[in-house]
Amino acid sequence: MQINRKKQIMQGAVEIVSEKGLNALTMSTLSTKVGVTEGALYRHFSSKNELIMDILNDIFLETTSQISEVTSRKQPNAAKLQQIMENQLFIFKQRPAIANLLFAEEYFLTNHNIKILIYSIINTIQLYIQEIFEAGSNNGEFKNNLNPRHISFMFLGMIRMLVMNWKLSDYQWDLPEQGKAFYHSFLEIIIEEKI
Repeated sequence: MQINRKKQIMQGAVEIVSEKGLNALTMSTLSTKVGVTEGALYRHFSSKNELIMDILNDIFLETTSQISEVTSRKQPNAAKLQQIMENQLFIFKQRPAIANLLFAEEYFLTNHNIKILIYSIINTIQLYIQEIFEAGSNNGEFKNNLNPRHISFMFLGMIRMLVMNWKLSDYQWDLPEQGKAFYHSFLEIIIEEKI
C-alpha cells in the first residue's frame, strides 16, 4: 500500500509539471492534486528535491533499460540509433513532463544532488550511444574518421534541440515524425558511403 501511495504522489508531481511546469510543483499544490495532507507527503518524501530525485531515478531506470534492450539487438547500428531516438521522442510526446524535468537546467544548477544525478543520467546515456557509434565505425557502417564521443553528444544535442523547439511551439507538431526527418539528415553525416 505504501509503495502505491508513493507512486501515486510521484505521478501527481509529474502531472503538475506537465500541466504547469516545474515551478508550479510545491508540496502544497501536490497535496491538493493527490488529495492528501502535506504531512502525509512528508512521510514519503522529506522534500521536493527528494521527490524530484526519485522521479528522475525512475526515468533513468526506464530509459537505460530501453536503451540497453535496443543495443543488445542483432541489427545494424544505424537502426539501433534510430530506434533509441524514436523511443525517446515517443516517450516525450506521451509524457511531456519527463522532458520538462530532464531539461530544467535552471533548477538543477542550483541543487548539487540533482545536478550530479542529471550528470550521471546524461553521461550513462551518452556512453550507450557512443558504444553504438564505435561499433558502427569498427564494422564500416559509419565513417571511421569521426570521434564517437563527439558524435554521441551531437546525437543527444539533436534530440535536446528538437524537444526544446517542440515545447516552445506549444507542442504544435508531431515530435516523433520530426525526429525521423532529423535522424535521416544526421545519418547522411555519419554513414560510410559504399563505393
